[in-house]
Amino acid sequence: MFLTYLELINSSQVPTRIEGWRKLRADSAVLRPIVTRQFIDALLELLAEEEFETVQHEAHLALIALQNVPSEVSAPAPPQVSQASPAVDQSLLKWLWDPFARESIVLSTTSCDYRRRDEAAGIYLGRQLCHHQFSKTKFSQIPVYAESWQEKFIDSQYKAVCLLGRLGLYGECAVKNLAYPQGRFYFLTHKRPAGTTTELDEQFHCLVERTDPHKKEYYRTLEKDGVRTDYALVQRYTVRVNSRSIVVVLCAGASSLGTLAAARWATFDLGQSVDHRPRKLIPAPDKISSDSCLEALLEVRADVTTDAWNIKEIKPLKLFVDDKPWSFQQQAWQERNIRMITIIMGDKGAKEIQFDGKTPNLQNDKSYFKMLVALALQIKEDGKIDLVALGKNKSIWGGKQKSKTKVLESLRHLKTRYLKDALATSPAVMLLADIEFVEES
Repeated sequence: MFLTYLELINSSQVPTRIEGWRKLRADSAVLRPIVTRQFIDALLELLAEEEFETVQHEAHLALIALQNVPSEVSAPAPPQVSQASPAVDQSLLKWLWDPFARESIVLSTTSCDYRRRDEAAGIYLGRQLCHHQFSKTKFSQIPVYAESWQEKFIDSQYKAVCLLGRLGLYGECAVKNLAYPQGRFYFLTHKRPAGTTTELDEQFHCLVERTDPHKKEYYRTLEKDGVRTDYALVQRYTVRVNSRSIVVVLCAGASSLGTLAAARWATFDLGQSVDHRPRKLIPAPDKISSDSCLEALLEVRADVTTDAWNIKEIKPLKLFVDDKPWSFQQQAWQERNIRMITIIMGDKGAKEIQFDGKTPNLQNDKSYFKMLVALALQIKEDGKIDLVALGKNKSIWGGKQKSKTKVLESLRHLKTRYLKDALATSPAVMLLADIEFVEES
């Protein structure tokens, strides 16, 4: 019930936030007997983050209407927040680690003769998931490639698991039950080839990115002039195991350097201000849910020594939540660019459209569908878009014709609703995604 109000008040749109506070005020009489301290705290924190005076005014009115809340809650004036301490309640960092407030476990591996692995990475996790706030989180070390622990784990009641290092280190059962096959990033192989111990291997020390359904990009660990450049992956996703949902957080590198970087970025770097302003962390994107998927690709450099890794630089290369990328330049979440538009052709013409292998809500008897197919055909046949010809194409407009101005207006609607940055309408109309036509088999 309270979630509805919080979703409105936490919207990126000012009118929606105003609507949320007004709805809260209107429903205050019903809410007073059941309101919780946690809900009030969340409201006060949202108010503290609010920048617009009009929204602040509505917030104060709503909180005053809720003045008969539990006695330990003070009057609803804006709380005094230190300008030096980041507010993380709506941050990506908080969302990433929230599941570990429940029964959960952090796993790392050990080698033979009790050799420690990824110990420094585990320290970062321990500082983030401190006992005071995450008392239900356990830490455990598992012999590398061992399988015996997994049956007990799968039958347990853990709601979340964090693994340090690639899944293959925990045995085939972990790869089978805890992997995310739909992920954008993955390891080329989970097991080191026989006969290799310390030297770099181009298959094992390699991360892969699916840039679109037909292309892949490879990120391999390199050493040059005494400096190692490694790549790391941070993922959070949900899997189903024995009819239970388990949140998996994976901090793994192509080598141990990458694993250390992944753990540090996911716990420390993600909690730092994104633009040197206090209280400005990377926010969780709109419509994020407990089942959303986070994927981050990192590049890290360190001197090659016999001592512990001393990281020179961690550079986040790419960050996604679901299909939405974070722009490190603009410090904002972007709509995901469509890379490939696939037109599936049937006996009677275009039957289906796919964006990067996924089918959008585009019905083949609607004008948007027909307009996009016509655009694709023009590009295939002539290499360019002709707005006048589109306007004369009566099959798009229900037997009518449209002027060039009206066609451009419709294209802008197509861009807003479906194509986003894959379609440019100014200064010229250009389709910025690749196009392929596939005959239905």
